[in-house]
Amino acid sequence: MLLATLMAASPFGSRPALSWRRSRRFVDELRSRLDEQSDLQIVDVRRPREYATGHIPGAVNTELANLEDKAGELDQSRRTVVACAGGYRSSAAASILETARLSRSA
Repeated sequence: MLLATLMAASPFGSRPALSWRRSRRFVDELRSRLDEQSDLQIVDVRRPREYATGHIPGAVNTELANLEDKAGELDQSRRTVVACAGGYRSSAAASILETARLSRSA
């Protein structure tokens, strides 16, 4: 299942590929989920230079521009959170990953 970062969307809700802007509520919910679920996969789609300035512990850095080519390297069996700086890239990344997942299952 793909989980991402859209305003008013429920964190970790049942609708995949939703995105919401980073908020305190999201950060708190993510921290709680990371503590509870070690199988959560976090994909940071910022540029490597941005990632190097700080990132969610355990996040995999795959720049958005390369995500379509590298989507197959991600574990499709794990719940996935997509992170970026402001929400636009994570929304685009969620769509890319959902499309890749659907094309593999067809």
